[in-house]
Amino acid sequence: MAESNLITIDFHGKQLETFKEGDTEWVSVRSLCEGMGLHTEAQQKKLNANKEKFNTSLKRGVGKDGKSREIYCIPLKKMPGWLFTVDPNRVKPEARETVELYQEECFDVLYSYWHGKGQQSKPQQPQLPVIQPETITTVITIEPGKPPRSQTYAGKVALVPCEALIEFEKVALRLHRDHMFALEKATQDFLEAGVTAKSTPENTTHLMEA
Repeated sequence: MAESNLITIDFHGKQLETFKEGDTEWVSVRSLCEGMGLHTEAQQKKLNANKEKFNTSLKRGVGKDGKSREIYCIPLKKMPGWLFTVDPNRVKPEARETVELYQEECFDVLYSYWHGKGQQSKPQQPQLPVIQPETITTVITIEPGKPPRSQTYAGKVALVPCEALIEFEKVALRLHRDHMFALEKATQDFLEAGVTAKSTPENTTHLMEA
């Protein structure tokens, strides 16, 4: 019987033992039962009665202590099905919450370990300015049609990532566009109101009397 190195994964303070053999990920039934506070022998008996369904097997594994031992295992993909055969209402009250926790989260933790699910980094948001230690910084300003201008600063400098500047520029342009539209609309309303006021009969009469 081939031996595999056991990998220990912390799960809410409990230790899960797992290993991979070929294309199959295996989980130690004993580590699961002890973590949930269940009787290992009783659960193994139930699993053996449904061996064809759960595909449990006796394997040999090498722990952190370097010792080899037999391990009663269940394939990771079969583990959720077995966990949900455990009725939280029929276990000891102090184990009820833990059993529900294992049923809801245990598979995701183990699957993420073996398949790297959720490891992809999320798109980074523009970062806040980074204040550098006091230094001397020269800033060169280039404007279309004008010669470059340089200014030297001594002191702390805030460096803003390009991504943040791009986002700022987008917001600034949108605000500027909205502001100019509002200004243009207000000017147009004002002019229209002025033209209407000048053309009223009351204004005409008042001007003639003056």
